[in-house]
Amino acid sequence: MFTGIITDLGTVFTKKTLNDMISLTVTAPKTVSGVCVGESIAIDGVCTTVVAFTGSDFTAQLMPETLEKTTLGMLNVGDTVNLEKSLKVGDPISGHFVFGHVDTVIPVRVIAATGDSKRFTFELPKELDHLVAQKGSIALNGVSLTVSKRGKSTFSVDLIPHTLVYTTFKSIKENDNINVEVDMLARYACQCKKTE
Repeated sequence: MFTGIITDLGTVFTKKTLNDMISLTVTAPKTVSGVCVGESIAIDGVCTTVVAFTGSDFTAQLMPETLEKTTLGMLNVGDTVNLEKSLKVGDPISGHFVFGHVDTVIPVRVIAATGDSKRFTFELPKELDHLVAQKGSIALNGVSLTVSKRGKSTFSVDLIPHTLVYTTFKSIKENDNINVEVDMLARYACQCKKTE
């Protein structure tokens, strides 16, 4: 489990195909400090398992389901990714509960500057429409954000300068693909309502 507060940016060092999987090695000395094999690290919001590490990088294996449902298979050597280590008991929860279970991938439709901040607008997939609420939480590429506006089939988030500097959103452009994980509390609330 994660919080959506990005603690480091990593760089894809190697990408290798292993049968139907991909082995991804990410250079991230800060994140690797104190890591263990078997530990979880979110890469662009996707929960991955550390299968090997050195003093400066870690390796994760990506299953076909991950490659199908996320942007990780689209990554290339040299790309920058958002990183977050999993929560430990007693850690602060500054964002919201993020599980690293990406729902889908959607493109950025519009990026509009508003002073030093930026508004990112996305088309809302029909299957997620009932799970995204104005002022609700959403994780985009692993970043915990608040839905600032809901349209009929769109939603927007506003990013402050800090988020633009310390996450990969600083280099994201219109039409780039983004990993989306809806708020798990909203998912369970809606699921319970359906079964009543």
